[in-house]
Amino acid sequence: MKPKHFEKWEKTRAKGKSEFILRNGGVIFGLVGMGLLVPIGLTIIEFISNDFTFSFFNKNFQFGIIGRLMTAFPVGCLWGWIMWEWMEWSYQRAKSKLK
Repeated sequence: MKPKHFEKWEKTRAKGKSEFILRNGGVIFGLVGMGLLVPIGLTIIEFISNDFTFSFFNKNFQFGIIGRLMTAFPVGCLWGWIMWEWMEWSYQRAKSKLK
C-alpha cells in the first residue's frame, strides 16, 4: 500500500465499516453499477443484435427490473464487505511494515 493510499484509507476507515459497505458497495456498485449501468448496456446490446423487444408492460421486463434491483443491493453490499476486508488487510500489513 502506497503512503497516499495509506492516508486515504485511514480517513475512510474512520468513517466506519458499515458506511463504507452501504455507500461504496450497496449504492455505488450495487444500485448504480449493477442496477443501472448493466441493464442499460444489455439493452444496447439487445438493440444492436436486433433481438430488442421492449415493452414496459411486458411481465418479463418488469420482473427483470424488480429482480435486478432486489439482487443488486445485497450483492453490492457483499462486494463492499469483501473490499473492506481486502483494504483492511492491506492497511494492517502496511502498518506492520512501518513499525
